[in-house]
Amino acid sequence: MGFFLPYPDYVDSRSLLANVAETQAVPADARFVVFSATDSIYVNYVGTATVPGDVVNGSASELNPSGRVIEGLASFSVIAPANCVVSMAFYK
Repeated sequence: MGFFLPYPDYVDSRSLLANVAETQAVPADARFVVFSATDSIYVNYVGTATVPGDVVNGSASELNPSGRVIEGLASFSVIAPANCVVSMAFYK
């Protein structure tokens, strides 16, 4: 039998407008987040997300992360180059 996640403790979704960054609060005690989106998204965990061009200093936003450890973060930023919906499933 394979590995399966339990159902999430908390789920938020956002309707993103093209090129408009949104700040997502991390629920108390959340340790992990799993992203799912109807189109490409970019996430930045330490600053405001951008749809990057050439970024060569390590500060670019991450394209289409699947899941991440977010323990200790109060929030993160998400953006999309086109209108889309993103859901974020949080786990303790």
